[in-house]
Amino acid sequence: MRKGKFGKTLLALSMVATLAAPLYPVKATEGGTDFTEMMNYALEGTASASASPISYWGPDKLNDGIINRDADKPDQSRWSSEAGAPGWAKIDLNEERTFKELLLAFENDKVRSFHIDVSNDDNEYTTIYTSEDKTEGHDKDTTVTLEEAVTARYVKVTVDSLISGAYPSVSMYEIGIYGEEEYLNFADEATAEASDSEIASFSGENTNDNDLETRWASNYEHGDKTLTYTFEEAKELKSMILRWERCNAKAFQIQVDDNGEWKTVYTGTQPTSFVQKINLTESYTTTKVRLVINDFFDDSPLEDGSPMNYPTVSLYEVQMYDRELVIEPEDVVTVDDIAANITSAELSEDGSKLIMPTVPTGYEISFVGADYEQILARDMTVSKPLTTQDVELNFEVTETKTGEKAISPAINVTIPGIYDEETSQNAKPKVIPELQQWYGETGVFEINDNSRIVVDPAVSQFEGTANKFAADYLDILDKNIPVVIGTDPKAGDFYFTTSEETLDKETYVLDIDNYVTIKATENTGAYWATRTILQVLKQTGNQIPKGITKDYPKYEVRGFMLDVARKSFQMDFLEELVKTMSWYKLNNFHVHLNDNCFGKLEDGKTPDYSAFRLESDIPNLTNTDLYYTKDEFRSFILNSREVGVDIVPEFDSPGHSGAFVRARPDLARADSNEYLDVENPEALEFIKSVFAEYTSGDNPVFPKGTVIQIGTDEYKRGNKEAFRKYQDELLKFIRDEQGYTPRVWGSQTENEGTTPITVDGVQMNLWYVGYANPREMYEKGYKCINSNDGDLYIVPGAGYYYDYLNQSHIHSSWQPNKIGNFTIPVGDDQMLGSTFHVWNDKTGPSNDNGTTDVEVFDRIFHILPTFSAKLWGDINDYSVDDLNKLTEKIKYAPNSNPTYEIETEGSKVLDYNFNNDRGLDKSGNEFNMVAQENISYEEGKNRNALSLKGGASYVETPLEDLGLNSYLEFWVKRDSNSGTDEQILFESENGAIKAVQKDTGKLGFTREGRDYSFNYELPKDEWVKIKLETKFTRTLLYVNDEFVDELSISATGGKWATLIIPLERIGSKTNAFIGEIDDVQVSKEEITTKAYATSEQSQDKASNAIDGNPDTMWHTKWDGSDELPQSITLELAKAREIKGYNYLPRQSGTNGYIT
Repeated sequence: MRKGKFGKTLLALSMVATLAAPLYPVKATEGGTDFTEMMNYALEGTASASASPISYWGPDKLNDGIINRDADKPDQSRWSSEAGAPGWAKIDLNEERTFKELLLAFENDKVRSFHIDVSNDDNEYTTIYTSEDKTEGHDKDTTVTLEEAVTARYVKVTVDSLISGAYPSVSMYEIGIYGEEEYLNFADEATAEASDSEIASFSGENTNDNDLETRWASNYEHGDKTLTYTFEEAKELKSMILRWERCNAKAFQIQVDDNGEWKTVYTGTQPTSFVQKINLTESYTTTKVRLVINDFFDDSPLEDGSPMNYPTVSLYEVQMYDRELVIEPEDVVTVDDIAANITSAELSEDGSKLIMPTVPTGYEISFVGADYEQILARDMTVSKPLTTQDVELNFEVTETKTGEKAISPAINVTIPGIYDEETSQNAKPKVIPELQQWYGETGVFEINDNSRIVVDPAVSQFEGTANKFAADYLDILDKNIPVVIGTDPKAGDFYFTTSEETLDKETYVLDIDNYVTIKATENTGAYWATRTILQVLKQTGNQIPKGITKDYPKYEVRGFMLDVARKSFQMDFLEELVKTMSWYKLNNFHVHLNDNCFGKLEDGKTPDYSAFRLESDIPNLTNTDLYYTKDEFRSFILNSREVGVDIVPEFDSPGHSGAFVRARPDLARADSNEYLDVENPEALEFIKSVFAEYTSGDNPVFPKGTVIQIGTDEYKRGNKEAFRKYQDELLKFIRDEQGYTPRVWGSQTENEGTTPITVDGVQMNLWYVGYANPREMYEKGYKCINSNDGDLYIVPGAGYYYDYLNQSHIHSSWQPNKIGNFTIPVGDDQMLGSTFHVWNDKTGPSNDNGTTDVEVFDRIFHILPTFSAKLWGDINDYSVDDLNKLTEKIKYAPNSNPTYEIETEGSKVLDYNFNNDRGLDKSGNEFNMVAQENISYEEGKNRNALSLKGGASYVETPLEDLGLNSYLEFWVKRDSNSGTDEQILFESENGAIKAVQKDTGKLGFTREGRDYSFNYELPKDEWVKIKLETKFTRTLLYVNDEFVDELSISATGGKWATLIIPLERIGSKTNAFIGEIDDVQVSKEEITTKAYATSEQSQDKASNAIDGNPDTMWHTKWDGSDELPQSITLELAKAREIKGYNYLPRQSGTNGYIT
């Protein structure tokens, strides 16, 4: 690979100009052998700087001759202070040099001002240049031309200021310091003698006469030829220039006289240049120099390219110098050049196969792959698409002699389709991700009351998928649909049957006519087909446009990672995420099961919170606050597979190992209890035993076929060789001994060393180029997953990394196969796909911002449809706005409820007044109470109230929880004898609203292990009206219709305070409120006015009198069981001045009139 690096010798300024702003050309004496060159003295100097905290961005990069701004970050050859201006860099030239030009190659154009000082003793400095103060910034390649040449040994460049908004670091690629050097050829001072000559006029003296038109030529005899140069006084020889007539010498040596014997100081092969520059490895002082030519080829062209077959070897001039020459790299054809010239490819005449391009002798070519191998397979055979499609492909070229490889540019090839796209009728149905292939017919398929799901006996393995399809069909359309076995589909049916061609795991075909035919080879493809059907039906209700689609993903791995260690999540939430992923055809859910928070205990070594989330036989390993049992996690993996999602469990070590150290403190690294000691062999054996607990036996917790992430990221300040051995042996244990595919965090660049690490079959999350250089990992052979932190990391509320991923960037500019600045061929089987990552850093006792499942889901779902679309295909059909509008239509998966919604007839959810019909819900939703325990009904605020007795005392509803933007209102009276212990007003399995919060005694709530307290305490023996308003990250409290307090990150509590209203029980099974509660109302809109009646008919509620609808009414019980007088009471949201009222009596019927 070409790296664009200068040699270690002094370099001509013209060479620097190839990488930076041009300064001077090389200046040579026209037609002669003496010349001058502009030299970069900095290359032989020693660099230092004001600060350089990053090892690979040290000051040594300032004079290595490399300016590579397009390289991956760790490969960028630059110095970085990682501190704001001022900052300085200094070059010690090792001796005094005279110079007039400097090149300052800054990292970017953010430098506002700088100055240059020089010194001869590194103590007393003189300023020789002060820049202009440029608010817009100086050019990143800035050339400084001094008014007069300066002689100095030390040169210091100080960046005085950066422009506004610049990253606070002084960073430079290169400092060039240029002066003129004169080259004087001393060969003409010697007496030249040739071993033989063709004729007298072609004598050896012609080679040192400073005349480029005269030459020496040998006689016709093959064998050694010599040219000897004798000086009267000893000369110091460092370099030579040989000017050949033809490049036909087979080999040659340069020799010097060493005390009477010839010493070979340079050996050359057949020249590749007519003007051959040679630098000797050291300088030699001698009185004699000899050039020995070991035979020659007769047939060799002249410099102008004209052929010549003639039995001589000939030189125009031999030049000698006392200093090193600047030698530019020869323009040699490399394997990179061969690959770069492959820019097109053709199909066979019948279009069935791709034709392999040809390469020159000495090279081999192979097919890397196409982005859509469902169209162009790895054996280069073509599966014709429905309509013409483009595929992107690459070839790999190998130089047979060296084994060096290079990849061609991406090549687009057009594959003709079966149908003419111009004749397609119906537009492609809109789904996420978009369909890959579509050919539209005319008309629509319609479901009917007799629609069935028919499963061909030949694909009976799809019956489970068919049953899931039926359950989701019912949820979306509110229609039951039977699943039958058979081969006789009818109009309105969905028919699972065999595919004529073998399709890959995720590919499916839908033929939509009077019935819908579903074809797939594997269950995943069949299941994806049902997602497409249901997304369309969710939009249309009963129709699908007729046509044919063949659909498949571009990338194999498509998903995300969730940190469930620092922040715990119920299994229900993980299952909701799987349903959401599956709905959008994402297939890879990486579950990060252990970690520790950032805070430390008093010892400064032990994390203040560490977690391991799986049930374990190892004492003190599993967390007791929340963990998953082995059975439920096994079921989670298997059930997720059935809907197309692979669960990737991760145990992370030897870093992030607070939980492992808690279980085995003897294995901790001496300096930190969040690291295992990789130098202790028992640490590896212990971690092997942890993995073995879940991967061994006939029914392992991680079923066979599970990809297992072994962690090994962010191991810092430890023994790197020991770490590499640890990673290597753990990978081999998972792969070779336990029989699973291992996945690992990229960490080998940060932990560079000589200990080999296994590659075969290993998947790698490439998360940060500084820890794992993508190019290096690809070239080693790892299967790559783009997890690049700069694009794909979410840390809720942290302020570093993304809070929400950049949707426009993911949609438009981000490419899954480009990691940092390195692009992996999209069709390469090493390029698996991509995952984004949700890290819950802002949690734990000392660093908690209140993150809950609500905030996490909001961030995941914000990007999930776009991410799915980008990895499945190319998002040709949808803009960001289109995607968002379509997402709003298809929203969440059937039979899922990730945002805790409750379906209601209107905005009101629940209304209990605890009066005559004490168990009835007055909201119209019929959410009547279903059970009660240890309660009574006493005189309340408005007639009767529910009296709770403490301990186990509750009424139970058919509901569980209600999501955001909701209101809970109730009247409450705390018993006069009520104590300060915890007392619960409302609870569910997920949280509780508390009249008395433990530790504070105030009104509050508890959710996901956090206790929140308003700055308000319920009074005793007094009725107060409480209203809670739930918003994203905020909960508001109103008392007697007056705002009292807000729980949020910027108000009381100092953290996010998202309340999901618990509605499963009023009261509690354990620590119920002691007192009365009345008129409980829950609504999705703010309740401004309430109506209460002493008697009401079930469908003719009091609330009908204030609903604005003249066709509804309030009516007392029809059967007359509630005797008159009866009354209706209106409660306003706040006090109002009343000057009158009006009412509309009943307008029809035979009773109910007010007289």
